[in-house]
Amino acid sequence: MKPGLPYLLICALLAWACSPVEERVIPEGSLRIALAPFSQPKTIADLLAGTLPPEVASVDPDLLARLDRNFDLLLAAHSDREFMDRDGSEACFRQVPGKNTRAAFRHWQRVGGCLKADLLIVPQLIAWQEEPASATLDIFLLDIVNSALLARSRYDARQTSMLRETPAEASKAEHSAVERLGLEAIYKAIRNFGL
Repeated sequence: MKPGLPYLLICALLAWACSPVEERVIPEGSLRIALAPFSQPKTIADLLAGTLPPEVASVDPDLLARLDRNFDLLLAAHSDREFMDRDGSEACFRQVPGKNTRAAFRHWQRVGGCLKADLLIVPQLIAWQEEPASATLDIFLLDIVNSALLARSRYDARQTSMLRETPAEASKAEHSAVERLGLEAIYKAIRNFGL
């Protein structure tokens, strides 16, 4: 064996061992993946994890609907997976959650079971404000078949004063500042979950 060969082998092994690993949270194969509509937790019973801020303004239902549409659009643009259609599944999403976080998990398990899904993505808008724009979102990936929380993608961002838009710029923008933060959160979850 040449004298430099062990050194090269050690370097190659170290480089391989230290290289970043791309984790895929979602297992390979054909899976029925459902996407729940965005919701705003109002009590601890609505949360899958974490805590609620002391004071949170109620979210306009139109904002939640726009976030749902944005999630659908980003999945269509950045994922090669098939997702279950939400049409006709409203009854499954109207089930009433329980009184604590374990009950929240069971609630979403029942929703996923009603949908006959293998995996369920549950997006929650925890806190938000328009001026200056800030948003805290949790997006969860639940394994319905094995009753497990596979992953959580947390996004907590504030718009900096240097990046704030003038009222004229804001009126021309396609999305509000809070929606843009929501888009970033959704894209982060798509990448983190390996969708």
